[in-house]
Amino acid sequence: MSALYLETWRILSELGLIVFLSLANITQDILDRKKK
Repeated sequence: MSALYLETWRILSELGLIVFLSLANITQDILDRKKK
């Protein structure tokens, strides 16, 4: 396995985690607004 492949995989997984957390926060905001 090349170093470039590992580096790309690491960056993609970090980006994926950030996107996932952002979506979770947005979903929570929407749910909170609907309750009010």
